[in-house]
Amino acid sequence: MCGYLVVIKLINILVSKVAFLFFNFQCIMMLVSFLVSLRLLKKSSLFHLKYFPLYTTVGIVVMIPMLLFIYTNLKIINLEFTFSFADLINNYSLIFNFSFLGVFLIINMPDKKSYFILWILFFLFLIGIISSILFSAKNNPNNIAFAVNHFGLIIFSIIFFKKLFYNLPEKNIFNYSTFWIVTGIVFCSVVSFPLFYFVDFLIKSSMYNEDNRLFFNIRPFSYGVMHIFFSKAFKCSA
Repeated sequence: MCGYLVVIKLINILVSKVAFLFFNFQCIMMLVSFLVSLRLLKKSSLFHLKYFPLYTTVGIVVMIPMLLFIYTNLKIINLEFTFSFADLINNYSLIFNFSFLGVFLIINMPDKKSYFILWILFFLFLIGIISSILFSAKNNPNNIAFAVNHFGLIIFSIIFFKKLFYNLPEKNIFNYSTFWIVTGIVFCSVVSFPLFYFVDFLIKSSMYNEDNRLFFNIRPFSYGVMHIFFSKAFKCSA
């Protein structure tokens, strides 16, 4: 029994350390992509990327409450309130996240076939995200809204790649900035979607424990990798 408790304690330590490492990785990669994206402001001809500094700026702002919660020990700050506020901001930021990336994917489709259907799908997913946020607890992580966000982006990314490989650009695809952006989006969404979708079920079924919590902490890692792909895209265009 004593040995079992020691193992559980070691797992707890490992999980917390890895989760902290993944979160820091996400923050660092977001900062890097933000700094690299600032170079796009000088490139007025890059219409399809010129608004990405706004996206990376919003990402940094959204992370600030969580950074305060994790790093600050100041007694003047109510950490419980800060954590709830961080979840609130994170939930509502999904509306911006899906709107920005969804519109980016649609307007950068290699061809404009089924354009009207894509916009209908976009608004259906957006309504699903907004409804999920409005009709659930505002100050808790809204895993269903995150799942809808990632599922919608997966659908649009698959359509993009299908159209891309049927209409390959004349230049090297690896120098094609939009290719790297969409690769980052689809990587993050494919990793994150099942984690957000199943976490509520596992919590309710008491299957969400220290043995599998490490698995769910892959999510910030996937966001960090997405921003690496974004930085690659910005460098291709800068």
